[in-house]
Amino acid sequence: MSLPPSEIPLGAMRFNSDSQKLEYWNGSAWFQIHSYAPIFDGGSGRGMWAGGDFNNIIDRITISTQGNAVDHGDLSTNKSNTSATASRTRGLLMGGSNPQLSPDTFTNTMDFWSISSEGNASDFGDLTSKASYLAATGNQTRAVRLGGTGPSPRQNIMDFVEIASTGNAVDFGDAFNGGGGASNICNSVRAINCGNLYPTNGYNKLETFNIPTTGNGVFFGNLAQSNNWEQFSGGGNSIRGFFAGGYIYPSGNTNLIEFVNIASLGNSQEFGDLSSAKSMGDSGASNSTRIVFGGGSDPAGLNTMEYLNIATQGNVVDFGDLTQARYRRPGVLSNSHGGIG
Repeated sequence: MSLPPSEIPLGAMRFNSDSQKLEYWNGSAWFQIHSYAPIFDGGSGRGMWAGGDFNNIIDRITISTQGNAVDHGDLSTNKSNTSATASRTRGLLMGGSNPQLSPDTFTNTMDFWSISSEGNASDFGDLTSKASYLAATGNQTRAVRLGGTGPSPRQNIMDFVEIASTGNAVDFGDAFNGGGGASNICNSVRAINCGNLYPTNGYNKLETFNIPTTGNGVFFGNLAQSNNWEQFSGGGNSIRGFFAGGYIYPSGNTNLIEFVNIASLGNSQEFGDLSSAKSMGDSGASNSTRIVFGGGSDPAGLNTMEYLNIATQGNVVDFGDLTQARYRRPGVLSNSHGGIG
């Protein structure tokens, strides 16, 4: 029996068996969740790695076509331990750190650039606080920052910007986990994050929030493998989100890949393995069928990329190489990730 409209929680999701589509409740009616994958260079979606290891380089790939990354442009300054998300047309990098800013190495600046044409990044505005090891996610219109570390050891701050117009971030709510986490695990309505910077609630607790409406993060479920898992990478399409690689204390790096179904609350499940055990950073670049993971440390910095097919469980396949090794959390994004709708 379905609930009367007055009892349906805002942002609830359902699968409509008649239309075979996912829908969400906006408070008065059910709306279909749309997905969109733009076509560039004969392929579906572009993926980008920006900064990391205190450089300013933006790498670019076409997600549907295996091969090496090419140079797209430069950030406004060298950055590391940062995070990124995108709309269909614009990439956005949030926060990070840079030892050249000493004695205060943390920054609240944001960079943006055009995804379709090569070129350098420009200043977008400022976050509400300085932060590195943060997480970023979003949909076609809005980008949300989650947590991070900075002048204060650990933050639970969430703030947001409208991607199409430059300007400073405004308050969104509070993260359930705090810390940073893995980016761009979302559909156009719901985002999922796992704060993996020593949160009091444990490394393995997932939280969720609705991107179109401000508010605090709430409990989603647990990672399956460990409550001491950090430095993993995340991403996915509008149906599935992934957590890959990272460090499990005290045993060391892992090659594990787990996934969650974004529309339904619950714990993650095993999916497959990376090619080797490695610490990862931030997120993977994805379209509707494929997610590409790149960089990391094993223990030296890596320039390798590998991909998995989202719909079928299994191990990764070699994709190509980044222009250089990237370990210390570059910002990773695509213009066809799960939140694009």
